[in-house]
Amino acid sequence: MMTYEEFKEKIRDEIKDILPERYENSEVEIHTVNKNNQQLDGLTISSPDGDMVVPTIYLNSFYESYQDGEYFNDILENIANIRTENEHKISLDVNSITDYGIAKDRILPIVVGAEKNAAMLADRPHRNMADLAVLYRVELGNDNRGTMSTPVTYRLLRQWNVSQEEIHKVAVENMEKLNPSTFKTMTQTMEDMMKEGVEDNSSRTSGLDMAEEEPMYVLTNVGKYNGAAAILDEKLMEQISEKFQEGFYIIPSSIHETLIVPKSQPLTITYLENMVSEINATEVSPEEMLSNHIYEYDAENHEIMRAGEKKEREKPRASIKSKLKAKKKEVHTELSGSKNLATGRKTEPVI
Repeated sequence: MMTYEEFKEKIRDEIKDILPERYENSEVEIHTVNKNNQQLDGLTISSPDGDMVVPTIYLNSFYESYQDGEYFNDILENIANIRTENEHKISLDVNSITDYGIAKDRILPIVVGAEKNAAMLADRPHRNMADLAVLYRVELGNDNRGTMSTPVTYRLLRQWNVSQEEIHKVAVENMEKLNPSTFKTMTQTMEDMMKEGVEDNSSRTSGLDMAEEEPMYVLTNVGKYNGAAAILDEKLMEQISEKFQEGFYIIPSSIHETLIVPKSQPLTITYLENMVSEINATEVSPEEMLSNHIYEYDAENHEIMRAGEKKEREKPRASIKSKLKAKKKEVHTELSGSKNLATGRKTEPVI
C-alpha cells in the first residue's frame, strides 16, 4: 500500500492520463490549504480554456478511501470526473475580490478556535477574543453546491490598502444586511428544522419575547452558516443580557451556532465543558468544531471571555503600597522573634 505522500505524487503524475485530451497542457498542482482546525491537500488542475477560477479537490478523503480498499484507478477516475463536471461552473469577476470598493459590501466575519488554527491565523488578519479568533471572508454568492467565499488574507489587505480595524468594522456592520443574527429557543429551532422548506414568518429574535425562561437558546444567523459570528452582534448580545439579568453562558456548539444557557440553570462550568468536549469528540466534524470551552458575556465592557474569568478579574487585589507595608511587617516580626546566635539574646531589627 502506498504512503500518503506516494499517493499524492501518483495522483499528480497520472491524473492527466485520465482527463480528456484538451487538458494535456494544464498545470497540475497540490498545495496545502488551511481550513478550520486542519490542513488539507488541495489538487488544482488549470482550465484548458483559461478560466481564472478552478475547483480545488481535496485529496485527504480520497486517501482514506484508498486505505479502506478502493482501487487507485477508480479514485483517479472519480477525481477526473469531478474536474470535468465543474468546467465553467464557477463564474467570477476577479475585481469582486481585488477591488475593495466592490468587495467591502460583501465582507463577513467568521469565529474559529485560535489554538488549532495557528497556521491559518499567521496568514490572515484577525482579532483575538478570549481563546477564539475573528477572521474575515468575502462572500461571492451561493448556488445548489453551497456558499462560495474567499478568505481575507494579509496580502489582500495590503492590496486593498485598508486597516484591520476597518475590515472588522465593515464585516460586523455587513452581518445585519447579508446574514442577520437569530435568537430562538431550542424548541423553536427544532420546530423550524421540521418545517424546513416552509416559509418562516416568525421573528428572528423570538427568543427574547418568551415570557418564561427556557433552559437553552440557539444563537446563529438566518443562513445557519458560520453563525457563531452572531456573538459579535453587540446589539443582540446586550438584549440577551437584559433578558438574563443573572448572566448567561455561551456554549460553542460549532462554528455555525452557539447555545445560550441562563446562569439560573443548575449547571456548573465544569459540567458544561465536559459535555461540550464529549459532543465535539463524538458528533462534531473537525472542520466545524469551534472550542471545548465555555464563555460568558461581560455586558459592561462588551466583551466575550472564558467562563469564570470575569469573577476572577473582580477579586479585590491589594495595592502595591499595602503589599509593601504587609511585607515590612512580616520581616519585622520574623526579626523580632529571632535570637543572636552568639549571645542567645533577641536582637532588635533596624528598618
